[in-house]
Amino acid sequence: MKRVTIASLVAVAGLGLASNASAQAMMSESKPMAFGAKVGVNFANLNGSDAGSTSSRTGLVIGAYANIGVADIISIQPEVLYSMKGASQSLSVGGSTYTATVKLNYLDIPVLLKVNVPLSGGSSIRPSLFAGPSLGILLSSKTKVEGGGVSQESDTKSDTKSTDFGIVVGAGLGFGFAGHEAGIDARYQQGLTSLDKSTSSKADVKNTLFGINLSVGF
Repeated sequence: MKRVTIASLVAVAGLGLASNASAQAMMSESKPMAFGAKVGVNFANLNGSDAGSTSSRTGLVIGAYANIGVADIISIQPEVLYSMKGASQSLSVGGSTYTATVKLNYLDIPVLLKVNVPLSGGSSIRPSLFAGPSLGILLSSKTKVEGGGVSQESDTKSDTKSTDFGIVVGAGLGFGFAGHEAGIDARYQQGLTSLDKSTSSKADVKNTLFGINLSVGF
């Protein structure tokens, strides 16, 4: 009888340890923390009632992210990105055509709520949707004018607001790659504040962009 009791206790203890380990594994899977790098391309532009007719500026975006799991399919993803924005505009003056290109470079800090959409069948592809606010810290602002035999670039940082608040929405796909978590996402970002601080009557000009980014986890 004693052997049966001891064996029973050992079995129960083993089941308890296994159950605890399984629970911890589930928690670690459902609430992971991951870090990685991102690189991509921005198709940026300016909009607003005073922006006029502009063409997009193509620029680089590069940086890092952290992904913090808060539930089975929900995570918070803060990012720190060097992001090139701006736009160009054609102007006709005195019979000559000029192109003015606004070059805006930011340190962007979006904080995104990310929802991972589960797929049936144990697929390794993980679709996601995300949205959140973004803070842009202006690094440089220059305007280059070309045309009519003229090519001149001026620093316009003093006329541009040093911070830009915006909203980001997008979707992505995550998948395993060479032992790492890789992904691609497409996003739209809209600035909520005017960039102009040059006059008392601020012009309504805001940043906007469509971006495509690749990411890889460390």
